[in-house]
Formats: sequence, C-alpha cells, structure tokens
Amino acid sequence: MKFGDNSPNFFFELDKLTELSYTIIMNITSHTTTIKTIRPDHPVWSISDGMFISPRAGFEIDKKCPNTYSKIISECIANGWLRPIAHMTEKELIMAGLTQS
Repeated sequence: MKFGDNSPNFFFELDKLTELSYTIIMNITSHTTTIKTIRPDHPVWSISDGMFISPRAGFEIDKKCPNTYSKIISECIANGWLRPIAHMTEKELIMAGLTQS
C-alpha cells in the first residue's frame, strides 16, 4: 500500500499509526542578559572627561511642561519617589571600572 492510497485498508493503517507513541526530545536554550542597572550610589555612576564630572543619567523637564506638573515632578525627585537610573552592559561596566581614576 502506498501513501495517498484511498483504499479502506489505508485508513485502517492510518488509525494504527495514531496509536503509536512518540518520544520528543527538545533542547531549551535560555539567555541571560548582560545589561545591568546602575543607580546614583554605584561607583561608576559619575562620568568624567578630565575637566567635568557629571552623573551618567538624569532628568530633563521640558520648558513646555506646565508649571504645576513641573512642580509635581520636582517634588517627586526631591522625596526620592522618582530616581534616575542608567543601563549598561557588563562589558561597559567593566571598562568604566578599569578606566576610573
């Protein structure tokens, strides 16, 4: 009997095939990120060009922002409810640590 044969025996054989059990082997690969979050208390938070020292991240409130919203944002920053963070890869973090004076 060939596949695609429409004889009644073909369908009987097909039913037998569905009764077979199969073992499926799967490989699951997980990926761990190399991106790290740094905060103001981290040693490499500040960056320097030899002349100036600046935080790695911060906030900028646009001049078009309504004054009431600007005050709310400023209060949130002052109370620590809104904090700056920066993201760096492990490689960047290592290089920043090596070049820090």
